[in-house]
Amino acid sequence: MECRLVLNNCSNFDITNSALSGMLQQQLKYYKFRRVPTKTGNAVFYLFFRKEEDTYYALRAAKSIKEISLVRYRHYNITAAPIRHPDDIPPSEMQYHPVPSKKVVDAIRFNFTKYYARFANKDIFKLFARRASEQVVAQRLQTFEVHDRICKVNHWWWMNRKYHVNNAQHVQKLLDIFFT
Repeated sequence: MECRLVLNNCSNFDITNSALSGMLQQQLKYYKFRRVPTKTGNAVFYLFFRKEEDTYYALRAAKSIKEISLVRYRHYNITAAPIRHPDDIPPSEMQYHPVPSKKVVDAIRFNFTKYYARFANKDIFKLFARRASEQVVAQRLQTFEVHDRICKVNHWWWMNRKYHVNNAQHVQKLLDIFFT
C-alpha cells in the first residue's frame, strides 16, 4: 500500500522537476511524485512512499527545509468507513508504531527503578517506561540524548522529593519534563 504526502511550495519560485528528482528526493526519500496545478496557478505536489514509516522520516526531514510545507494527505471521503474491531484490520492498514530497542527500554527501566516507590503501582511504572521509550524512538533520539534527559528527570525528582505518580496525568507530567 503506498502512502502519500502533500508538498506545498512556500516560496515565490516554482519548484522544478529536476529539484524534485534530485535534492528533495534525496532528503525526503520518496519514490515518485505528481505535480497538480491549482486554480490559483500554483502547483501542489503529491509525494508517494512505499511504507508508512518513510512518511514519518520525511515529515521530520521537511521541517528543516524552509521553502516547503509537507503535510499528510487526507482524502475527504463523503461516506464514512464502517466501524471495525481492531482485530479485523489487516496489518497493511495498521498505523505504524516504531518499536523501541531493548537497549532504550532497559536504560529507562534501569535508571528509574530507584524511584519505583514513587509510582502508585507497577502498571503506572510500566506505562511511564513504555511511553517514554516509544517517544524516544519516535523522536529518533541518540543514546547520549536519552541519558541527558534521564539526568534532567533525576535532578527534577531530587528537587521534588514528595512528588508521587498516581495516574496517567502524572505520567504525562514526567514525560513533559523528560522531553523538554
